[in-house]
Amino acid sequence: ILVLGGGPSADLAFITEEIKKIKNFEATILTQKSASEFYEGTLPDVNNFDLFIFIGFPTAITNQNILNEINESLDKNNSSLIFFASKNTDYRKLALMQDNLPFRISQFSENEESTGIKAVSSVKNDVFKNTGLISSVNSLPGIFRSASVFALNSSAETFLLMTKNSEPALVIQNTDKNKSAAFLAYGTYKWQLSREKNNAREVMNYILSSSAVSITNKESKKTFTVETSRQIYSRYEKVKFEARITNFEIQGGEQIKIRITGAGFNNELMLMKKENKFYEGEVNVPVDGNYDYTAELISKNNLVESIHNRFAIGENNFEFRLTRADNTILNSLSNESRGRNFSDMNTEEIKNTLKKFGEVSKTEIRSKKNLELNISPYYLGVLIFLLCLEWFFRKRNSLP
Repeated sequence: ILVLGGGPSADLAFITEEIKKIKNFEATILTQKSASEFYEGTLPDVNNFDLFIFIGFPTAITNQNILNEINESLDKNNSSLIFFASKNTDYRKLALMQDNLPFRISQFSENEESTGIKAVSSVKNDVFKNTGLISSVNSLPGIFRSASVFALNSSAETFLLMTKNSEPALVIQNTDKNKSAAFLAYGTYKWQLSREKNNAREVMNYILSSSAVSITNKESKKTFTVETSRQIYSRYEKVKFEARITNFEIQGGEQIKIRITGAGFNNELMLMKKENKFYEGEVNVPVDGNYDYTAELISKNNLVESIHNRFAIGENNFEFRLTRADNTILNSLSNESRGRNFSDMNTEEIKNTLKKFGEVSKTEIRSKKNLELNISPYYLGVLIFLLCLEWFFRKRNSLP
């Protein structure tokens, strides 16, 4: 995925943070600095990407050649595009890519309005199957919309609406020639600023991942697919590979070779043809560790395509995971309650500390039975003398 931001912004930070959390995405993120420069480096070859995400991009300073390159890549490679609106978006430049967008700009306006976002009720929703999660967008804080007028393509489908005039907020189009999505409101960073606890980050993550999956069919571009039956194996069981030729015309004699490397173990195996386009093979890997493998489709002694992937040998961690409490919270809790945090102590230290607690709980406090005045006897003598002197003068002068 290539993420292009029109410039540093709160929306860009919020959205890219969620993109980085999605493990299925290998994202390159670039933030526009000038017409053709980016803060993170130079623009890579756009033909290497399956999906483009525009966040407030393009702007008025964006080099048109960049848009032309991406437009050609979308057409040539059947790649996908997700567009996030922004106040600084240059819709006139964006119109150059309207054949690869799910909407067209009918009327441009620089004005903006406040709006909320709500989910569209749908009995059958193949994109956002978790209706409870996507519907929680209804309770998130209001954001902004452009007063511009957008016209949706006939094959585009609306999944989120703006509460202002029920204008489309999230639209997705998935056809043979146009695989795109657009979020036409902006200011989503406000979702996470609410005083009330909400699931804004989870909602944004779900919108990103589901939209990307719905318009990106990476496997349709490959001539063959290969995968292991599981991600993690025991050293005592065989690793099973399953492959299928998808977009390649069978000429006869096709072979699929697997090369395995990692943890001091290297091996090769040739998958056996099971059916017309299906292949299988097994190998035993006796050493625990992480392994990379390369699968090659060979036809008439020529390499057609190669696929890289990985698997692991070791304990299956689906049920047993190393969990660790947040030590910062535990320290804060123990300090406020005048307690002790045992997280960083070993068994012997914990025993000694608990033993000291037990000894303190048995301590008795006894008060002294004799009463001693905490005063110097010299001062006490002077005080008594002054009192007696006062009494003498009062009696002599017949004072009360």
